[in-house]
Amino acid sequence: MAEQKKYSHVVAIKKSEKDAFLHLEGFIGRDAELNERTVNGEQRFVANTAIGANNVIKPINYALGEKFELEDNTFIELAVWGRDAERFSKLAKKGNGLAVTGTVYVHEHEGKKRLRMNVEGFKVFYFKPGNNDNAEQPKADAQPVAAGAKDDLPF
Repeated sequence: MAEQKKYSHVVAIKKSEKDAFLHLEGFIGRDAELNERTVNGEQRFVANTAIGANNVIKPINYALGEKFELEDNTFIELAVWGRDAERFSKLAKKGNGLAVTGTVYVHEHEGKKRLRMNVEGFKVFYFKPGNNDNAEQPKADAQPVAAGAKDDLPF
């Protein structure tokens, strides 16, 4: 059986010279990891993962003024901060669908530019299963209903 194609959606709006506001729908590339960081002397939780999306580079390039290569699949590092981080880390599993809104910016690592997205004060909108392994299966003793069979429905 052919693998089902997964589609993505993106809206990118330029905020400043260095970052853009981004709403992205894609799929989680790896299970989220929960870490504790000290930021400005304060202990904070952050959940890190990557979100994979396809055909999203053009609007991101336009909003950021960058020239990332056009690729079918793009992975963006995702960091969810604050109170939502702990819950997000428990729910964010590889392959699940995700819609998220936050700030995207370019980060350079080992001489290569990468996209990063921070979510704080915005929300993770939804999760949906990436596959149906946990879907309820029909019971083995279920009997089919004959076409045109009389039922007890009032309409």
